[in-house]
Amino acid sequence: ALAPAKEALSIAQKLEYPIRVAKAYDNLGKIYDSLENDSMALIFYHQALPIYEQTKQQSETAILLYTMGIIYQASDQVKALRFHQRALEIMIELKDQHRIANLYRTLGVDYNYLSAYPKAIGSLQNALKIFESAGDTLGMGTVYANLGITYTYLNDFPKAMEYHKRAVHLYEQINYENGLAQEYGNMGNVYDDMDDSSMALQSYNKALALGRKLGNKGTIASNLSNIGIVYNYYQNYQPAFAYLSEALKLYEQLKKKESISLCLSELAYIY
Repeated sequence: ALAPAKEALSIAQKLEYPIRVAKAYDNLGKIYDSLENDSMALIFYHQALPIYEQTKQQSETAILLYTMGIIYQASDQVKALRFHQRALEIMIELKDQHRIANLYRTLGVDYNYLSAYPKAIGSLQNALKIFESAGDTLGMGTVYANLGITYTYLNDFPKAMEYHKRAVHLYEQINYENGLAQEYGNMGNVYDDMDDSSMALQSYNKALALGRKLGNKGTIASNLSNIGIVYNYYQNYQPAFAYLSEALKLYEQLKKKESISLCLSELAYIY
């Protein structure tokens, strides 16, 4: 895919057609993004962005700002927030309600990363109002899920659980199994924080079963490790070792360094 995309960029540059040049840079960024090469993706996105802005391609500008912000969430949360705020301003001008709601929800995630929880709740409630007006069940579910995470950070576990259960209820209506797997895992985290190991294990096992059904290695690995950590904490070392060992193999395949380190630390505790 890279060779044709680079050829398209070369042709657009020779024709001196700015919008095509921008789209070619954008397309190359998307290819590197799909390959999880964030640094190369950002190089091309940063070349596309000013051209979109100069040629007044507002929708393309906002969508690209959103995409770049998602990448920056992993490394520079302040920059991610700024990019998403700029994208929101444009979408408000364009009156694109669905994308406005998505951006408010994304800003809620940004504020959570920055521990600005009241702002996170405000942004998520703004998103919820729009999704409710549109009758968007999936959108409402994702907001409830994020509100659950915010209230978990605030140590308000009853309210966190209330929102996660609301998300589960909506996801069940539309049979959104990826979301259900994520929510069962989130509920497991809340039960764990409440020192309810039995309910935590029950929730993690539900998430694990869905992860296996969907073939989602990330979901499988995270719930295996969570189950292993619970067993480890309660000195039930035999199942702890089995779950953590299986999680470690998956994390190694996924090249998740922090998660590998966590599993190794937990396994070392057993020895």
